[in-house]
Amino acid sequence: MINLFKRRHEKFYKNSKFHLIADVVLLAIIIFLAGSLILIKNWPEQKNVFLDSKIIENSVVSGKNQTIEIRYANKNKEEITDGEINIFLPENFMLDKAIPNDNFNRETMSFVIGNLPSGANGSIKLSGTFFGEVGTQEKISFVFDYKKKGEPLNALNTLIYPIEKSAIETGIEMTKEMYSGGASSLKVTVKNNGDSLSDATFLGYDSDLWLVEKEGKVLDNIFNIGEIKVNELKEINLLVTPKRAEGMVNFSLISYLEVGKNKLIQQKTDHEILVKQPKISVSLNLNKSVIKDNETAFFTLDLENQEGKPVTDLAVLFISKNKNFKLNSISVIDNQSFKISGGNKLLMAELKVGESKRVKGSFKLERISPGFNDEISVSINNAFMIDKQKSSVTISSSGVKAASDLKIRSLGYYYGPQGDQLGVGPLPPTPEIPTSYWIFWQADNAGNELNNLNISAQLPENVFLTGNKSLLSGELVFDNKTRKINWKVPNIDKVGGNNRVGFEISVLPHYKDVGKELNLLTNLRYEAYDAFINADISGLLKNITTNLEADPSTKGKSKVAL
Repeated sequence: MINLFKRRHEKFYKNSKFHLIADVVLLAIIIFLAGSLILIKNWPEQKNVFLDSKIIENSVVSGKNQTIEIRYANKNKEEITDGEINIFLPENFMLDKAIPNDNFNRETMSFVIGNLPSGANGSIKLSGTFFGEVGTQEKISFVFDYKKKGEPLNALNTLIYPIEKSAIETGIEMTKEMYSGGASSLKVTVKNNGDSLSDATFLGYDSDLWLVEKEGKVLDNIFNIGEIKVNELKEINLLVTPKRAEGMVNFSLISYLEVGKNKLIQQKTDHEILVKQPKISVSLNLNKSVIKDNETAFFTLDLENQEGKPVTDLAVLFISKNKNFKLNSISVIDNQSFKISGGNKLLMAELKVGESKRVKGSFKLERISPGFNDEISVSINNAFMIDKQKSSVTISSSGVKAASDLKIRSLGYYYGPQGDQLGVGPLPPTPEIPTSYWIFWQADNAGNELNNLNISAQLPENVFLTGNKSLLSGELVFDNKTRKINWKVPNIDKVGGNNRVGFEISVLPHYKDVGKELNLLTNLRYEAYDAFINADISGLLKNITTNLEADPSTKGKSKVAL
């Protein structure tokens, strides 16, 4: 080969490059043809098996029974053997039947095709219900396994389809305008246009924008509406309340089908609503800035209809905004247009266009749980009807400070609570013979810190201190001139503490006292400074006599006897 090129070089290439180029091109062509021949000889034979699929109906409807057709053909020159079409369905496709059913294995999800001569073709069908989220795509895959001349081969096909609409059809009927704070009726219709019972249908709404109720119960943002039979039209009546004060608010109702653990969106229906503020003027004024437990507070309520339409079925609900207090015992003083309901609600039939009403009344605030430095404001919710639509206006009064819940226990004993004898001397008392008793004072506090608690009492002329005492806090002081006894405690914590004193007194009856009950302590009173309300808390206590209410063992032995 080298000598050949040398001879051609001497004869042709030396004087002209044309022959060199021609020889190189010729050699390249020869190499290309040889390589192509080798490649063609070893090129795998074309499969020539046709596999195709389609949905017979024009569109895919979620919840509707539809049919898939799979077509196949052998375009090879030779027969293919052991044909089998395997089907890979999405989990939300519910298979109903296969045609031909005799060739279908449900466990392996495959059709047995068997042997196909050259040119043979056929089709198989699947019937079932498509479920899916409207607007999304799903796919079904098919694999045609077969053998050609003993060699395993396959053909592939994928059917991609969009879920265009749903068999669950929803509609809503509601007003285009609403008043803030009020509820309006909403009628929802749900129809099952599918081919099977729907037992997992849900509706959803935006709970950040709306409150939805059914039969007085607030519904979750996604709620089950129960089963819907084929072709059944279900009507659901609800109440909706906007959470926005005013402006355009969209009410969006979404229907779902639950398949497996997934809730699939079927339809979304939007409805724009104008939320308006009702033109009802409401004001509430209280006569107190400080209030004690169960103390009567007086109020003035003013209402004015500026709406331009009559307002009917007014219900003014009074509520304590402080959870530690309950408002009750409401009463009306000077306006008979209002009726009382439930102890905290005022009712009025109508407020005409431009009409104003003023009502004065009272209520009590009862402490129901302990709290510290409590401030109470009273909220009123004025619910009413305008043009058959519910609405309401809610306002609050200025804050009222709650005085500390100070309770003083002032008790006398001859026998202690456990039955042990504390007193000494005859019982019932006997003239000219002293009988002693024990007096106990206790201060229980909850709410605010108190300073300078003082409990005082007057000792009658025939009553004396024995000097025996039990003092847990503060100091006990007796003035011989005034015959007054005082228990003084500098500070009492807002959660109370162990504030208690006990002291012994002795009474000396006279013959003129026979048949009488004797006073042991009189003119009892207490006072303390409440730092939170910047005012004194004070009160009177009952006299303690020989008729010891706290000591049932002395019953019938309170009067002086011979």
